[in-house]
Amino acid sequence: MRSRFEIPLDNQRALFGVFLAAHAIPDAVDLMHTGVGCKPKAQRQISSHDRMREAQNKMVWSDVDESLLITGSADRLYDMTVETYGRREAVGVVFITTSTAMEMTGFDGEAAAARIRERIPCPVIYLPTPGHEGDLHHGYQRAVLAVMELCDWSVAPADPSSVDIVGYLFDRYEHDHAMSLHEVRRLLAGIGLGVTTTYLSGTPVAGLMQGPRAAACVVLPWAAGIAEGLPGLTGRPCVHVDLPLGLRATRRFLEVVGASRNVPPLRVASLVETETARIAPLVRIARERLAGSRAAVLADTPTAAGLVGLLDDLGVSAVLVGLLDRTLGGGQALVAALSRAGVTLPAGCRVIENPCARDIDEALAASPPTDAPHLLLAPDLWLPEEVTGRLSRVEIGIPSNRKHAIYAQPSLGYRGAVCLAQRLMDARAGVF
Repeated sequence: MRSRFEIPLDNQRALFGVFLAAHAIPDAVDLMHTGVGCKPKAQRQISSHDRMREAQNKMVWSDVDESLLITGSADRLYDMTVETYGRREAVGVVFITTSTAMEMTGFDGEAAAARIRERIPCPVIYLPTPGHEGDLHHGYQRAVLAVMELCDWSVAPADPSSVDIVGYLFDRYEHDHAMSLHEVRRLLAGIGLGVTTTYLSGTPVAGLMQGPRAAACVVLPWAAGIAEGLPGLTGRPCVHVDLPLGLRATRRFLEVVGASRNVPPLRVASLVETETARIAPLVRIARERLAGSRAAVLADTPTAAGLVGLLDDLGVSAVLVGLLDRTLGGGQALVAALSRAGVTLPAGCRVIENPCARDIDEALAASPPTDAPHLLLAPDLWLPEEVTGRLSRVEIGIPSNRKHAIYAQPSLGYRGAVCLAQRLMDARAGVF
């Protein structure tokens, strides 16, 4: 039983989520208006996770001390933001984030941001990020929404067959995310739809402002917290769909998006048939090699749903699922997403919401040998070696400090299913 003082495995708050969004926008700057010591809570979390683009220059911090807490810190924030903008060649947007301590002082962030806007021409967005509420997804979504609010959605769509993708969780510039996004674009093109803008995808601010050229929005579950207000903001139809992670989930993704844009069902069915036939021999090999395997999954809720479905596609049983988020729906959302893809949570599979290391340790230790997992799909999080050390680990998610993608390694779509099948086979065989 977890003590109230134990740190959950998902211990990242909105402060990190906004920073992650800033990292996903090459010309964004995250100005942390916080006390000394807060900066490691953001940038150092991906210093070993993303080896393609360093993140340390993404952040500027004010290091508010006791004297400024007493006399006021707005001038420090103003001076640092103006100086930062002047020193850098091109800044597309500035996010101002704060800690709990700063919010408790009564700091007027909106007034400070308005004053800064008088001196610098780029958007300045104040996003308070006290640590006592939300998680990284909460902060990331708020940043996505703030960027979309900068767009001029009053213009008429330029292409009726184009869509925007909203809520993609882009956490590094390596070739896992790059190729997952390429796979999604490839599959949508196969049913006659183009992608104008993905929020977020490593695209600079100028590219993100092109979103209104699209005729509709495809809203991923990572954007669940902002989804309700998107039709009113964009004036476009918004279709909510689960991640195309796994074979059946990918098929449903294409069917739902296609139906929302009046794509003939036969066109969607033809693409699905072609793609599944192409990889069928590969899936057959994977199922043969993985037959009888069991796995534990640690991931945010939408990703966990996709991974459990993919494991089922490959004949692997999920015996434990730990949901590493606080705001994406928990176990109820997991079961609902699986059901929409035609997948049932395996009998006896235990689902733990927001677990700490002890929860996972105790759940695995309690498993009888006949139910113990062989594989662990999880980010690079600390877990007790006594239990997890005997599992073959497939590192996926954030952080992935040891697994890096210097060539195409998608997780989404049909190519992503094959790539993950290869990784699972290698892990199960102990060949890396």
